[in-house]
Amino acid sequence: MSKVGSWVIVVGIVLSIILGFFNFSLIPVIVLVLGIITGLLNLDMKHTGLVALIALLLAFSFVLAAFSFIPLDLFQVATNTQIFIATVSLFVGIKLVFVQEE
Repeated sequence: MSKVGSWVIVVGIVLSIILGFFNFSLIPVIVLVLGIITGLLNLDMKHTGLVALIALLLAFSFVLAAFSFIPLDLFQVATNTQIFIATVSLFVGIKLVFVQEE
């Protein structure tokens, strides 16, 4: 994975965290579009990067499931981050399934 791709993922996670503190109905769509763009920029990601993204996704799922008493702002932060990471993982995973590495 290139350095640009790594930084795009970090910036996307930070933006999804920041957007979680705002109450605007289109924020999940914005995070989804950011995830699509990031996924397309990271199509050169290897299996280890995908495993790391899936581990992050599972960690945020655990936070949402285990701590049902968290404030709504933190719930939105975790949900936005899940949307972003799931979208990136989807594009990278599809690429890894259909494109054989040489």
